[in-house]
Amino acid sequence: MYPCRLGIDMDDVICDLHGYIYDWCVDNFGFDPAFKYKRHIAGMLTPDQAAQRLALLDEGQVFRDFKPNIGAVEVLEQLVQKHDVFIVTAAMDHPRCLMPKFEWVQEHLPFFNPKKLVFCGDKYVANVDYLIDDSLRHFERLEGEAVVYSAPKNLHETRYKRVNTWAEIADMFL
Repeated sequence: MYPCRLGIDMDDVICDLHGYIYDWCVDNFGFDPAFKYKRHIAGMLTPDQAAQRLALLDEGQVFRDFKPNIGAVEVLEQLVQKHDVFIVTAAMDHPRCLMPKFEWVQEHLPFFNPKKLVFCGDKYVANVDYLIDDSLRHFERLEGEAVVYSAPKNLHETRYKRVNTWAEIADMFL
């Protein structure tokens, strides 16, 4: 594949937001651990629980604590050598996450050029050939090609190319 401009989402693509928040819900709300990657959290929360989850995300510091998804660091390191790679993250959803996300990238992706870390609201502004994202709303108005990264919230989506793992991203772009 020729070198291209790749936009890659951070939360639930590069790092495991869902797993962290699900574990938090197990500890705080008694969720069943067996359903961790089988159900979308938002549909399981009462209004009060949803407000507590939103407060946790809005505080922002939690974004520093997510684990990298399996294979993400290794494949990203290879991708930046072959393609023009941008991390494109909807940081304006929770503005206090900007510094924790920046610090996360510095710690986990020391090879990544921080000038290619794009904090935005609408991801179409990144002008990439491909956007790999778990949130379908970011494909609206996108001029490049959408690639959906599998997550509990999008498992029934069929309109876009899909990848389930970082190994599949490597197969597609390396």
